[in-house]
Amino acid sequence: MCRVDRQAPRLVEADRPREGGPRPVDHLRSPIPQGPMKRGAMYFANVGGEGPVHDGEYPSSIDVLESPDNPIPIGTAHPAGRTVAGLALWKLVVFGVEVAGRWVIVDRRFIKVR
Repeated sequence: MCRVDRQAPRLVEADRPREGGPRPVDHLRSPIPQGPMKRGAMYFANVGGEGPVHDGEYPSSIDVLESPDNPIPIGTAHPAGRTVAGLALWKLVVFGVEVAGRWVIVDRRFIKVR
């Protein structure tokens, strides 16, 4: 279950490699472009405006963009529930790989929640 601050979602750093544990996706050798998968990457939605997206505003999957001014999708966001504050939670799939965690959308930007 994701935890979210009741007043505003908290930003969290991208997952770091753990000693002796699995390595994040950006360390895998694959034909998938590596740029957007790097730690600290930002993802944007093709929907929304100023402020957060609440549960129920968008009933189905939406596109994930590399930047707000580039309309070409790099992935898809699927509904994954809601926060206690009523914000829509999303799971992201970028270049065919699920990105760890759950995300909210604020000002068209995906923000990872914990």
